[in-house]
Amino acid sequence: MIDPAVRHAAQQWQERMQDLEARMDALRNAIGTSPESPFSEAIYAVAGGYTHAIAQLLDFPEDILTSWWLEDNFGERPAQMGLPGEPMRTIATLDDLLQFIEDDNTLADQGG
Repeated sequence: MIDPAVRHAAQQWQERMQDLEARMDALRNAIGTSPESPFSEAIYAVAGGYTHAIAQLLDFPEDILTSWWLEDNFGERPAQMGLPGEPMRTIATLDDLLQFIEDDNTLADQGG
């Protein structure tokens, strides 16, 4: 089971990352910065570090959390994930993702 404090940290991460994306979009629209600008790169480096820390807390691969953020837009475009021997799951909310992580960690603890 994911510790309630870790679950809360993951919820805060998603809320703050969504807020960051909204603010960066507004900034890009206001002053025309590109995602490749030094300023944007610095902001996204910090965001990536935050994602890394949350992945470590969850004991889950950072690249999947990064994909949840950048490719799936936190469930706006639901992801498909699966565990060995199980059908693929639609991951459309943070709760879906956290349940998948919990199930994955349980399977790993059982040697699967």
